[in-house]
Amino acid sequence: MSPVFADVDTGVDDAIALVYLLASPDAELVGIASTGGNVAVDQVCVNNLGLLELCRADDVPVSKGADQPLGCPLSTPGKAHGPNGLGYAEVPPSKRRLTGYDAATAWVRAARPIPGS
Repeated sequence: MSPVFADVDTGVDDAIALVYLLASPDAELVGIASTGGNVAVDQVCVNNLGLLELCRADDVPVSKGADQPLGCPLSTPGKAHGPNGLGYAEVPPSKRRLTGYDAATAWVRAARPIPGS
């Protein structure tokens, strides 16, 4: 099984990719970095936590990335991904919490135990 760390701005497309990874016998989702893009980063965090709740993937850590892009203002695609980024689908509210560290630290923590990373 190959470890995979996902850096996503979870809209419809990334939600499908995450479900695919969770269902794959060849991949182990070792962490998720939530980044703004399709929707603001706080909504991306809600989407990721709710999606993991729905998929019963309790052991996947989710971290929050930067609130804004480094070089320009956040520009979302408007209505393309619906009001919350997942079209008009809704994920269950999650009791899970984000990690206590940022997405950059999550990348390092996920890569460190893997030889050659």
